Amino acid sequence: MAATTELSEKIDRYLRRARARIEALPRVEQRWTASETSVAPDQQRVDRNDFRYEWGDSMDRLAWLDEAYERQAMSDEQAARYAVLLPVIRSGLPIIERLGLDLPPEAVLKRLSADDRLAG
Repeated sequence: MAATTELSEKIDRYLRRARARIEALPRVEQRWTASETSVAPDQQRVDRNDFRYEWGDSMDRLAWLDEAYERQAMSDEQAARYAVLLPVIRSGLPIIERLGLDLPPEAVLKRLSADDRLAG
């Protein structure tokens, strides 16, 4: 039972973090654009590298979430939250590309494509 609780808590934590990271993208893009003139180039490089590292970690967690979703390891509520996260990810794709960040995991992109085909 403890392992199930730990897994559920981990899923909840990863869902919150993934959503927060994706929703932060417009602010990150704005900050990066503004910092081109207001921040020293060395500091700018450090800040962007730090964010890219954190972003990569977030994409690893997103891959883990997608696997948990696929394995049906999520509660119904968690699966619903994951399903709601997918359009948020889709809306962030243009910013992800403009910032030169790693794209979401291939499995997530395939899921987004499948959702597009079902909706169209």
